[in-house]
Parts: sequence; structure tokens; C-alpha cells
Amino acid sequence: MKTVELNAGRIHYVERGEGPAVVLLHGLLMNHTQWDAVIDKLPEGFRYLLPVLPLGSHPEPMRENADLTMRGMISWSRISLPPLTFTTPPWSTPTGAAGCSSPPTAWTSASGG
Repeated sequence: MKTVELNAGRIHYVERGEGPAVVLLHGLLMNHTQWDAVIDKLPEGFRYLLPVLPLGSHPEPMRENADLTMRGMISWSRISLPPLTFTTPPWSTPTGAAGCSSPPTAWTSASGG
């Protein structure tokens, strides 16, 4: 698993494929593995990034003085992402990029079925 060092601490993430970036976000108290059942079914030609956000299932604590707002947690440009598409599970809200240093180019919501 790759990591990126931010002011708030270390963020772990999985990266698959090449092409335009699609960030697959997880919900509260979950991690990147919620996408395991579908990641191999997603189309080729994209760079899929699955961060483990500090929302309760992250593998190591953030720094004591970390700003755990979405703006404080992550600076997507630190892992060379733009342009971005963010994808959330259907039960989640699109908060993952609320504080991005460069706004996402699109939002999607994965639908079950």
C-alpha cells in the first residue's frame, strides 16, 4: 500500500491502472476494501485511487494536532491527481473533496444492482 505524508499525518492508499484519476471514497468506519467486490469490474483506462481516510478504519493515528476536517485531512494534489472524478458509495455523501486544493472535475455515485 502506498502512502502520502500530509501535515495531518500519513494517508495510505491503493492505486490501480493508468489514465484519468478516479478517487473511490469510502464511508465512515470503513476503508478502501469496500470496493474489493467491484474494482476488477471497473473499466480499464483509468487510474483508480482508493484512499484510507481517517474516518475510523485507518491503520495508524493522525498527528495529535491534526486538522481532521476534510480540508485539513487531505490535499489531493499531493499525490498528483488532477483532473479528478470522485466516486462515493450510494449511502455516502460527497464530502471527500470538500477541501481539495484543486476541485474535482466530476462527482459520481456508485449504484448497487
